[in-house]
Amino acid sequence: MKHNIGSFAKLKQDKKWRVILNDHPYLIALVGSHVYAIPDQCPHQEASLYQGKLEGDTVICPLHQAKFNLVSGEIDEVSKMIYFDFGPEKITTHKVVIDGDQLFLDV
Repeated sequence: MKHNIGSFAKLKQDKKWRVILNDHPYLIALVGSHVYAIPDQCPHQEASLYQGKLEGDTVICPLHQAKFNLVSGEIDEVSKMIYFDFGPEKITTHKVVIDGDQLFLDV
């Protein structure tokens, strides 16, 4: 289901947002001219990834510096070894559609 999450022009200014849909938080991030969405919770200890630092197409968890690729959902190898021994290989990514100036998150 697609949800209108706001203005593309506004995201260009802010670079990242935290939105909540159906009681689930998401990180929305602008990388170049593309918009990406992932759950706004690190799977290690549920820290808000919105509070993390964007580096290119990667967000770094503010709690333990685990790195998540916004495009693929891949978790960097060091983080997988340290924090996710039996956890996920990657996190879920969600499609964001740009329609005119409006952004729609498909979850």
